[in-house]
Amino acid sequence: MKPYSKDLRERVINDRESDMDSQEVAEKYSVSRSWVNLLWQRYRETGSYEAKRIGGYKQPVLKEREGEIRQTLKERPDITLRELKEKLNFRGSLQTVSNELRRLGFSFKKNGSSFRTRSS
Repeated sequence: MKPYSKDLRERVINDRESDMDSQEVAEKYSVSRSWVNLLWQRYRETGSYEAKRIGGYKQPVLKEREGEIRQTLKERPDITLRELKEKLNFRGSLQTVSNELRRLGFSFKKNGSSFRTRSS
């Protein structure tokens, strides 16, 4: 669900500043009274009525270890994910390590044993 527009938020704040009741504002703009109250409270506390970010803003788990990962891959470019995970003493999954390597721009080279055999 997309957040309400900045224009609508601004109009709600303006009406609340002009001493209009939350219920009246909610009815005027066809929004819930609780949303009006939450927006008004945030505006009074922070001075902002901007929409909050929606998803995608968590820091990667291994972001702080980026330097260590790069150094390890520089020293041992053929290291496996499992070996890298053990070297970092990381308790998370191999998928997390793989995701971090992709985020850092590293690619993977397949070897002959990773291909499926074909049926004749």
